[in-house]
Amino acid sequence: MEETDKNWVDFWDQQSIMDDTSWNKNMEIFMTGSQSFFDFKEDDEVLDIGSGPGFLVHYIKEQVKSICCLDTSPAFVEEGNRKFGGDSHIQFFLLGDNYLDFSMLEGKQFSKIVCASVIQYYKDINEVNTLIREMKKYAQPSAQMLIVDIPLEAGIVKDLFGLLKTSWKQKYLTRILKFIVQSYTSEYAKIRKKTGLLTVRKEEIDRLIEDNHLTATWRSDVLTLNGARKHLLITF
Repeated sequence: MEETDKNWVDFWDQQSIMDDTSWNKNMEIFMTGSQSFFDFKEDDEVLDIGSGPGFLVHYIKEQVKSICCLDTSPAFVEEGNRKFGGDSHIQFFLLGDNYLDFSMLEGKQFSKIVCASVIQYYKDINEVNTLIREMKKYAQPSAQMLIVDIPLEAGIVKDLFGLLKTSWKQKYLTRILKFIVQSYTSEYAKIRKKTGLLTVRKEEIDRLIEDNHLTATWRSDVLTLNGARKHLLITF
């Protein structure tokens, strides 16, 4: 397999390992699975980190007060603005190479923050800590942040089983088998070999929550096609 000079930011700017149908299926599962503890209300001001072109926006745009979307991909931000630019309560912002610089949010405060299937592309646990610290600055009192799809250590086999089990239940197995093959044979696989995917220990995350003086609950709900992944619900 040839080496590549690209990193994860480059990859997500140019392509995606999942098609729009699969991303929308993921979002459908998220909306159903999170409704009991993370439901969106009409006065919510929502921040979506790693939004893509607005998969979450499609589901909640009529339910909430405002939505702010952040992504590292100029193509996704452009597509989001093209789709939703006519709605004054929806904004898309581009994250730069320093994807933990949220200065474009200055003056904004959010009641709900979503960070789904993102932190596995971070470099280390310190970047996760920076994310949480930064979000604390932009969170309304008692705001909730849901970090979805946390890649815990020793979870590769469990991840694979979770994907297969959930996709079988969702009658989505054929597409997931294609996704699994692509994840080991595509440009994604080359970058993963070079850069890796972040895995963390639950104890590390718990320590970050304690150090930042926050309250958090681990959730085992099925919120994505990867039904084996854990999620963290933080209250600011």
